[in-house]
Amino acid sequence: MKLNNTQKKILKAINRDIKMVFFVRQDLKMGKGKIGSQCGHASIGLYKKIIQNDKNNLLDDWELSGSKKIVLKVKSEKDFSDILKYCEYNNIIYHEVIDAGKTQIQKNSRTIISIINENKKIHNLIYKYKLL
Repeated sequence: MKLNNTQKKILKAINRDIKMVFFVRQDLKMGKGKIGSQCGHASIGLYKKIIQNDKNNLLDDWELSGSKKIVLKVKSEKDFSDILKYCEYNNIIYHEVIDAGKTQIQKNSRTIISIINENKKIHNLIYKYKLL
């Protein structure tokens, strides 16, 4: 059976296995609502960066492959630094949320990092952390 162009595009997207991942700091003791709000900020910020810098159809392929999202626990700000270094070294698009300090946590606290890429490129980073 011969595939049409749309079917080929969907098959390629599924094979890329792209995930959006949220790393949530646990040491800040954010409530569920605060985490949800911060994840919203992280997803929108990441989405804007992807649109500006999407040379590899990352966004289209992510959407076609099911828009997978994972939320992981991070113990400390030091883990955040390690995640950012990994992203910069491996050219992974990320967005870091820094809180305004109006509700539960101190101003300028780094709360969440969101990333997006193919699983094969981020697996060595995400396997270290547990699901939230």
